[in-house]
Amino acid sequence: MRYAEGHRRGGLLLMGATLALILALAACNYRFGGYREGQAGIDSVNIPPFENRTRQIGIESFFTNDLVYEVGRGDRISVVGPDRADAVVQGVIRELVADTVSRQNLNVSLERRVYVTIELFVKTRQGKQVWYYKLRDNEVYFVEGDKVSTEANLRDALAAISRRIAEKFHYRFTQAF
Repeated sequence: MRYAEGHRRGGLLLMGATLALILALAACNYRFGGYREGQAGIDSVNIPPFENRTRQIGIESFFTNDLVYEVGRGDRISVVGPDRADAVVQGVIRELVADTVSRQNLNVSLERRVYVTIELFVKTRQGKQVWYYKLRDNEVYFVEGDKVSTEANLRDALAAISRRIAEKFHYRFTQAF
């Protein structure tokens, strides 16, 4: 008889402890819905051309166009002209670095990896910064025997990075809406 009572009490304690653990873990991940600080009231944005602080000419158009496309295809925020926007999204391409990934020999690269660092700022019409995000992404590309083909591969890698960064921005900026 004593064994049955102890066993039942132990089972209840174990079940209670398990329930408390589940509730504690669930509470740690709980978030209220609605707007995040700084994003309330932003229904439209203007996205001017990115500032390019690298030596790679023309990549700012990749990043600007992909961000306009990604934000514009969503249904929460519209992309409009500067006179109608609630906020402006400014992008700065801070850094572009390429490193060798694989080699044929000491002097010949087979693959390179390009790293791009971007900073994105969201400012209200009044100029107050309400959101900032720094992203670094990378992509591998093949080094060909001729410079033109290698440059085309680099451009393709930069285009892939640009698309991913635009998706990350859109997700992170709008996730709480």
